Amino acid sequence: MTTQSKNKEAATLFALWLNLSQNAITQNWINGGLFPASEAGLDLPVLHDKTKNPSKFFGGQDISSVYARASRGVNVNFQWAPWFPFVNDNFSKQMDLMLKGKLTPDQALDAWQRESLAEAKKQGYTVR
Repeated sequence: MTTQSKNKEAATLFALWLNLSQNAITQNWINGGLFPASEAGLDLPVLHDKTKNPSKFFGGQDISSVYARASRGVNVNFQWAPWFPFVNDNFSKQMDLMLKGKLTPDQALDAWQRESLAEAKKQGYTVR
């Protein structure tokens, strides 16, 4: 839980319920196509039921098997760069300008890279 959370205990309990409760995992999968964020739900039968969404939407393919294999390969030691919030917001800004016709795709991506690199350096990081 983040240090900014005003209700750390409640937020932690909610995160645990959301990611470990079979009912929550099942409903999130069927109603929203949300794949489980923890290994707790990877083997639930509903994830392999080809007659329920999202598998039904994908023509009855067992897409959760593909997702499960991929999720087991995720590096759990991964961390976002400290300047990621800027990079994420900057991407949205550049895409908005592109969609409004003010930048070409190449210009938007170049600006995203240039401004993101400048922000990282401004924060004191060496970027190669």
